[in-house]
Amino acid sequence: MGIRRLQIRDFRCLRSIDIEFGRSVNLIEGENASGKTSLLEAMFTLGRGRSFRSTRLASLVRDECSEFTVVGWIESGGGERVAGISGSGQGLEAHLGGSRVRGLAELAEALPVQNLDPDVHRLVEDGPARRRQFLDWGVFHVEPSFISAWRRYRKANQQRNVLLRTGGSDAAVRAWETELASAAADVDFARAAYAERLQEAAQGFGNKLLGETLFCDYRRGWPQDQDLATSLAQNRVRDREYGAAQLGPHRADLRLGLGGRPARGRVSRGQQKLVSAAITLAQMQILYECRGEPGVLLMDDPEAELDDVRVGRLIGLVCSLPVQVFVTQLPDRTLPLPRETERFHVEHGTLRRVI
Repeated sequence: MGIRRLQIRDFRCLRSIDIEFGRSVNLIEGENASGKTSLLEAMFTLGRGRSFRSTRLASLVRDECSEFTVVGWIESGGGERVAGISGSGQGLEAHLGGSRVRGLAELAEALPVQNLDPDVHRLVEDGPARRRQFLDWGVFHVEPSFISAWRRYRKANQQRNVLLRTGGSDAAVRAWETELASAAADVDFARAAYAERLQEAAQGFGNKLLGETLFCDYRRGWPQDQDLATSLAQNRVRDREYGAAQLGPHRADLRLGLGGRPARGRVSRGQQKLVSAAITLAQMQILYECRGEPGVLLMDDPEAELDDVRVGRLIGLVCSLPVQVFVTQLPDRTLPLPRETERFHVEHGTLRRVI
């Protein structure tokens, strides 16, 4: 999948854009605050239904405007589909192929987009929630049954939590635990299989980027020697005190390490960025292997925290993958990109192709 054509209206500083991109590497050049990051953010929002910079939809709307729209012509082996979103302080509306989508998973399936920005180190440094989100994006794109299993688990967990908070009987709580454990087993199976594949692919990228062995240690969120139903029963009193389950897939983690030691809190910011980049590239490779079509990779300011040698390694690996790449650069910099790179210049919120 790739973005052949993109239309943007009133998204942050971007007033009106309608442009076609290349299928491989696309360079977006411009000064600071010219709209480079906003362009990548618009693409990300089209594929995820949310921004990577803000949780407030209203902040994405250009000043003195009521809403933004982003429309993309997405190429795939099955043909071309048009995806569109519009958003304001009142909410988000999304369409795919002329029909309103029932859930954002439809957008995500149509446009698999991943992001490498200056904050990518937070994948290592932050808590488990960010890594679970990263893991589940990958599982979603290669295991069709995952989303239904996750929804089953989330519904059962919500119902059990309500009973815990309102003093529901043990019998009522136990009834939801049966469904909870069944759905959790399916979620865990899909995650574990994907994490094993991610580990294998990430080791190669880690060695090339860092010269050390990278490991991804999947922790499912409850003891390995118990099924979840048993763990929940044993911890029911504590769960009642907290009003929510303290064990389960919603507590899972993907712990990252480098050279035999945990990466979180123990390696430099630049190393954190390369660890995060390595598992992201592994994820894009797995996506292509499983679906036979490339995803979209957004790279904002790849030089941040890295020396020229490591930037060159990172760019070289990215450009060797079957992905559509969008990478930003300041005008006075020269990234080591392929000669066939499509080049664009953004200035004052407008975008043009550089011939």
